[in-house]
Amino acid sequence: MSHGYAVTRLYNGADVGTATGLVIAGGGLSTALFGPLFGPLFGALADRLGHWRVLMASACVSVLLWPLPALTGDILSFAIAWAFANGAVSGTVTLS
Repeated sequence: MSHGYAVTRLYNGADVGTATGLVIAGGGLSTALFGPLFGPLFGALADRLGHWRVLMASACVSVLLWPLPALTGDILSFAIAWAFANGAVSGTVTLS
């Protein structure tokens, strides 16, 4: 499901482009805020537990988080779930 399709399915207003941009911006903002927190945390865990163990565990959590936005029923909960998933997955991306 592309971002635009999900937003148009949930947003009934006239300015779908702005709504799509705000959802994507929320994901980017949460990544920028939580990346500096989760990146070093995951790095420290990888030093203690092993790089591949932490990477695989965080990738499994990422797989569980990414479908969450698709389960929402309105644009606000979709945007919040999208931002949450982006922020939470930022540690996995920095570790990989």
